[in-house]
Amino acid sequence: ALSILVFPSFSLRYDSGAENGSCTMIKIARIAVTLGLLSSLGAQAYAAGLVVNDNDLRNDLAWLSDRGVIHLSLSTWPLSQEEIARALKKAKPSYSSEQVVLARINQRLSALKADFRVTGYTSTDQPGTPQGFGQTQPADNSLGLAFNNSGEWWDVHLQGNVEGGERISNGSRFNANGA
Repeated sequence: ALSILVFPSFSLRYDSGAENGSCTMIKIARIAVTLGLLSSLGAQAYAAGLVVNDNDLRNDLAWLSDRGVIHLSLSTWPLSQEEIARALKKAKPSYSSEQVVLARINQRLSALKADFRVTGYTSTDQPGTPQGFGQTQPADNSLGLAFNNSGEWWDVHLQGNVEGGERISNGSRFNANGA
């Protein structure tokens, strides 16, 4: 399976009678859009965006919460990254195992909120029902490309996927599930 990140395509019409002028305007518009998107990739924003459903992250947070190391309500997902960071900052680990889990959570958050992420999934067996938290794979094989960026008051997650062996057929192997 293969995933595609789709960039918007703009076309500006400039009718000066010369075909060359129209082509130049389209090229300029595409270059401007590309530069705008690339400049947003460089922005280091680690703000209050939402964290997608992730079973490993949820299990680690629940483990720490059950032991009283952090105080965080896990009843509603998705959680904000700011809320998780606040709980981790106030964490009081007593054992090395708790420190290891805290480090694993920080590493997982960094991976989930990376500016650019490639994910893959393949399965040789049909999943049981019901599926677990954050484990909703709509196909046997998939590859996804995702772009994340956030600011103080906004969070963007664009994702494109290519799937093979769809469990729910929608007429196309390409989709934006998870975006």
